[in-house]
Order: sequence, then C-alpha cells, then structure tokens
Amino acid sequence: MSYLNLFRAHPSFLGYGFLLAFASSFGQTYYIAAFGGEIRATFELSHGGFGSVYLAATLTSGILMMWVPRLIDHVDLRAYSVTIVVGLGIACLAAGLSAGLASLFLAILLLRLFGQGLMSHAVQTSMARYFEPDQRGKAIGIAGLGFAIGQGVFPIMGVLAIAAIGWREAWFGGAVATLLLVAPLALLLLRGHGAREAAYRAKIDERAANPSEGSERDWTFQEVLRDPRFFIAAIMLMAPAFVSTGVMFHQVHISESKGWSHAALASAFAIYAVLQIAFSIFIGWLNDKVGATSLVRWTMLPMALGCLALTLDGGVWLAFLSMALLGMTGGAGQTLMTTLWPELYGIRYLGSVRAMVSSIMVIATALSPALFGWIIDAGLGFDVIAVGSAFYAVFGSLILAFVFRRRPAPAMASGD
Repeated sequence: MSYLNLFRAHPSFLGYGFLLAFASSFGQTYYIAAFGGEIRATFELSHGGFGSVYLAATLTSGILMMWVPRLIDHVDLRAYSVTIVVGLGIACLAAGLSAGLASLFLAILLLRLFGQGLMSHAVQTSMARYFEPDQRGKAIGIAGLGFAIGQGVFPIMGVLAIAAIGWREAWFGGAVATLLLVAPLALLLLRGHGAREAAYRAKIDERAANPSEGSERDWTFQEVLRDPRFFIAAIMLMAPAFVSTGVMFHQVHISESKGWSHAALASAFAIYAVLQIAFSIFIGWLNDKVGATSLVRWTMLPMALGCLALTLDGGVWLAFLSMALLGMTGGAGQTLMTTLWPELYGIRYLGSVRAMVSSIMVIATALSPALFGWIIDAGLGFDVIAVGSAFYAVFGSLILAFVFRRRPAPAMASGD
C-alpha cells in the first residue's frame, strides 16, 4: 500500500498520531532550550546549573517512564490520550508560574514526562500496534511528520514569542492551546477507535490460539528483558537523542561561541525538520520492504559527520549543514526506533517494551544537557563535545552492525 492509499484509508488515526507528535514539542528539549537564556537569567543559573536542574527533572521523568507508559497496554487509548494532553497543559502552566528552583524542577519534570515521554510514547506505540507489518513503517513515517515539523517550527516560534510577549506568557499560551485545542481534537480524531481496538484484540487472540510459522512472535515482557540484544540496541540507539538533545539545549552557547545569531541557528532547525521528514518517509517505505534490523546499523553515520561539521570555523552555513546531517539521522532513527521492537518482539506487550525504551531515551536526554553544560563550564569548548559525539555515533553503528549481523529467523508465537 502506498503512502497516499494508506492516508486515504486511515486519515483520522494518522491525523491523531501527527497531532500528538506535533503537540509533544511543548515538552521537547528544542523548545525548552529556546527559553534557556531567560530562565538562566531569571533564576541566576550557569549553563551547568541549568543543565543540572534539567538533568534532575528529566532523570526523574525517565524513572517514572519505566512504569507509567505501560498503562497503554491496559487503558483505552482515548482516555489515555486525553489524560496525557491535559497533563501537558498543566505542565505548560506550571512553567509559566515557576518562581523558584523547586517549582522550575517540577515544571520541567511535568513537561518532560507528559510531552517528550508519554505523548511520544502514545504516538509510536499506537502506530506500531494497530497497523500491519507491511504498513507500519509508512504509518510511523506519516505520524512522525508531527515531530519533524514541530522541531522546525517550535524553536523559532519560542524565540519570537519571547520577544513579543515574554517567556512566561509564552508558556501560558502553550497551556491554552494544549487544553482548548489539542485535547478535543485528539478525541475527535479517535472517533471509531472502539472498532479498531476490537479488531486488534481479536487478532491477538487468534495468534495466541493458532500460532503459525513466520508470524511475529509476541514475547512476554520478562522474555524481552532477558534478551541481551534489547539493552545493547537500546543504549546504542540512544546516541541520536543524546547528541541532538545536548546540541539543541545549548544552542545559545553554540551561537555565541561560533559568532552566529541565535535566530539564525534556530532557523537552521527548519533544515533539520526538512531532512528529518524526508528520511522518515524514505526509511518508512524502505523499512516495510527490508525490515528495521537491516537498517539500524547505518542510521547514525550522518550524525557523526554533522557533529564534525560543528568543529569547523566558518559562517552560519555550517549550522545548516550540521542540522541537515543530524536531521537525516533523526528521521531515520525516529522510524526505526519504533518499528524495530515489534519486528523483534511482537505487539501484544509493545506498550511495556516501549515504556522501557522510552525510559532509557529520557534518561539519555537528561544526561547530555548536564554533561555538555559541565564541559562548557570547564572551558573545554564545544569542539570537544562535538568530537566525542561523533565517536559515540560511529561506535554505536559498529555495535549495532555486530548485534544485527544476521536477520533473526521467524519464531513461533508464544503464550503468556
């Protein structure tokens, strides 16, 4: 089925995925980082100090992500979605009202938990769960456009909103948009989901009762945790999130150290978004033909080149080149990080599997802002960070090539 035919067949459900992916930007690093200068000035924080607060809040979110997202395996998607959207609206309100380090910590915790964590988890799990294997990559590619477009729009939107109405008021605007627009629209786009859920449950029951050779194996969560490939692959595949989060979080410092304007660097995220969209769509199509395990080993090589580009001295065109290369890896990884797990472990316990993956990802995105901030405060310069990040990307690619050197053979479906 082509992209166009898939969208024609499921416009509302794919629109739901796009909407939540786009709205998750309120809790993503690239948006929060746009407020970094104002937050550091308001609360009298250094780069490392702000990174430490961000680290503590995001680590707490990552710990919670080990358990909270697993509810998606047991709760109706409509109730789950409304709850997390309202939670994100409350988080935006908390950010605007923050008056001290404790309240700033709480606001960032809620933004990261509901935005980056639970909303992204809902999009990726639902697209992977309710679409067939030969449609899954394309469905994730379409819904994932919300992440890419959000990444291109939100940073510059944040900069403009701060200049126009102030940083607190910008967060209040996010709360209004989330509660009054995103929540009701998500429910509208999920009309008829009961029939989709019933079809999914019937398929799961049929596979359990009549396992057949060549079908996806529905591993239990305990089996997944005992598979050494799971944690190795998850940790290596965190490289794009780790690096891009650190780069975007410290965008103000990068622009200052390179002599670029902050607005120019923020606008480079639009190039990131364009390449992320292109590679998400392309890899979604390719995934449905050759499988995620054949592709994941190559995804981080463009990011390595993008990091090295940030070590060069020159005009702002280097920012656009770097963001383009990071966007290639971001788009490919965004799709493959969702299609890989059902390909390996089936869909019955996908919410629980992805909860653990999401937790690892959130922890990775917590570490890089603080680590990069400490390196900056130590006066080592961003070039050290960029070279180290490039090494991580190349090393991760080599490890993934070893782990997935052979495509796993189809397995019989298992019971509980």
